[in-house]
Order: sequence, then C-alpha cells, then structure tokens
Amino acid sequence: MAEKTSLVMFKTQLDTLNHFSDLMKKKFMELGYEIFDFDCDKPMDELGRLYEYMQKKPVLAMIGFNSNFYSLKTPSGANVWETLGIYCINILVDHPYWYHNILLETPATGVILTVDRDHMKYITDFYDNVTTVGFLPHGGTALSGKVKPVKERNIDILYVGCYFGESYEEPDLSEYGPYAKRVCDNAIKTLMDNPNRTIPEVLREELLRENVAMSKEEFRLFMAKCVYIERVVGSHFREKMVRAFAEAGINITIYGRNWEKCGIDKYDNVEFKGFVSPEKVIELMGESKMVLNSMPWFKDGSHERIYNSMLNGAVPVTDGSRFLEETIPEGCAVMFGLSDSEIAEGVRKVKDLLNNPEKMEKMAERGRVFAIKGETWEHRAEEIHKDLLTQLV
Repeated sequence: MAEKTSLVMFKTQLDTLNHFSDLMKKKFMELGYEIFDFDCDKPMDELGRLYEYMQKKPVLAMIGFNSNFYSLKTPSGANVWETLGIYCINILVDHPYWYHNILLETPATGVILTVDRDHMKYITDFYDNVTTVGFLPHGGTALSGKVKPVKERNIDILYVGCYFGESYEEPDLSEYGPYAKRVCDNAIKTLMDNPNRTIPEVLREELLRENVAMSKEEFRLFMAKCVYIERVVGSHFREKMVRAFAEAGINITIYGRNWEKCGIDKYDNVEFKGFVSPEKVIELMGESKMVLNSMPWFKDGSHERIYNSMLNGAVPVTDGSRFLEETIPEGCAVMFGLSDSEIAEGVRKVKDLLNNPEKMEKMAERGRVFAIKGETWEHRAEEIHKDLLTQLV
C-alpha cells in the first residue's frame, strides 16, 4: 500500500452514524489503514491533535457521514482540508437539499457519496463546485452468533421509527411572493397523488406552472427552504402504511415516539415501546419475523433497515425504489408501491407469509444469503477502498 495509509473518521453526536462509521472503521483497519478518530464535539482541540499526528503519519482522506466539517478554515481563511492536502469523503445518507450550505463549502479535495442515484444527479445538476460525486448504497449489520429460526421469534412485525405528523415548521417564503406558498401546497398534493415522483422534480414543474423561471443557484436555495415538504409527505405515507397493517389485525411492535398523536395507539394489536439504540434495533430484528420499513423519500436508493433485517433473518416489508427493485432478487423481500391498492397487496402478502411459516423461513433465508454476500457496511468500506482510496494515492 502507498505511504499515505491513515484515514480520519468522525465521531458525532448521532449514534446511528457512529454505528455505520465504526463498522467501516473495523474493515479499513483490516485493509491496512490506521484510523485517526476525530471528535466533532471539540473540533479545535482535535485539529491541533491531527496536525501533530500528521507530522509523523500522512493522512490520505477523511471519511464522514453528513459531515459539516468541510468548511473548517485556517486563521488566514483557507480551507483546512485543502491546505492539509486531505481528501474529504462525505457520505450523505439524506437528500442533498438538507445540506445546501455544506455542499456550497465543498473543498477542491471534496468527494460526495450519496445513497440514492437521484441524489447524485441532483448534486451534479445544481452544484457545479462539487467535482466528484458517487453512489454508495447503505450497508447492513449482522448479529454475531446463530440466527434464530422464524418460528421461534416472538415479534410478528417490528417497526422502528418516529411519527412526525405536523411537527414541522413551514419556512418564511415571503421573499418570493405569494406564488411560493401555492407552489409548495400544489407540490404536496401532487406528491400525495403520485408518490413515485421526487420532490425537486415536482417543485420545478409547479414553478413552471406559475411561470416562474429560476436559475440553478436560485432553485437549489429555494429547494433548501422547502425541505419541510419531505416531512409532510413522508409522514403521511409512513402513517398510512402502519395504519393499513394495524387495521388488518396484524400484530405490530413499534419502537419510536409520537405515534399516539395519530391514533395508532387505539389498536389492540399494536404494541408501543420506547426509543432504543441502533445496536438494540439489530437485536430486535433478530427476534422479529418481519421488519416493516417506510423509505425516506428515496425513489432510486436504499435504506439500512432493509439490509439489517435480511442479515438478521427477518423478512423486510417495505415500499420500494428503482434501485431496490433492480438489485434485490425475487423472493427476498415484500416490496410494494404506495397507492391504496399496492399497500393492500403488501398487507395480503404479509398475511399469507404469517400463515405459512415455512414459506416465510425460506424467504428470510434467501434474503440473508443475498445480504451476506455484499450488503454490509464492511462491504461498503471495501468498495470505498477499491473504487476511491486506491485511486487517490
């Protein structure tokens, strides 16, 4: 391996992202890299420690999830990472419109990886300053030890996630004029009726309907102000999915907050639990027959819950995406669209599996074998090593 064999990896306040990072770190170390752990809670202290470290061991790249440390500056105003000659690999596990300011500050040594191919295209279309963009699907985590057979599991369907409802704040769009609110309201209605479409696509369409022309720079800023739309439509369909399974009489165990706000707590077959750590979620999947997943508004991407459930012997039950439909083999998951009839078909398939334990066991095993071969965070670290890090030296 080349001289620069050290990587900087960030520790943040988000347990889920730290969990992803720790799994990748272990694989990077197996591949021969030394890791410098950067604590984001004390950046200035860590920069000093990093500078001392680099006097002895040159650093090839830093790797972070949703990292806001692209913009660190030296006292003279230069970008820290450009000055140090460190490549910055930022893995965005949410849509880029949540990270407008971070993307604007991407250094010349910056690399953006996305978990959805639409996200990659969005950055390419609207951020000319970002010169290197790639696609990296989520990875999953497997429990160590023997996987429990489906018939021995005590949770029929596990759902992990919070209910957002109306816990969002509409932005101040007064600078745009009265058309802006109409555009957002119409976009929400269109997305409710056509849940396979993306939010930027529909917003641009509604702007044109209002005869409003925006430059790339203007649109990406407008998009960044309208991120609440994802909360609105995402919460609507998340509730719709959970309610459909609850109304069908299927036993569901929910770990997450605020579900009482939409009345799901009235169903006797729904059991509510508290908020748990990412590690505990993996354990719960190992005790579940199926895992119900509602995708973020990703129409051509992935989510770790799908791979996590497979790796731990549970059948994933989820709305789909183009990427998932292309890559997950037949008979490894229950996937469906978000129309009433498609969700109803998903419910029917789940009932059929619950009534046929042997069939469900075979599906769970097919999914586990598939995911073990290439869908873990360790596999993602190998992909970064092979496709990116080895090209940087």
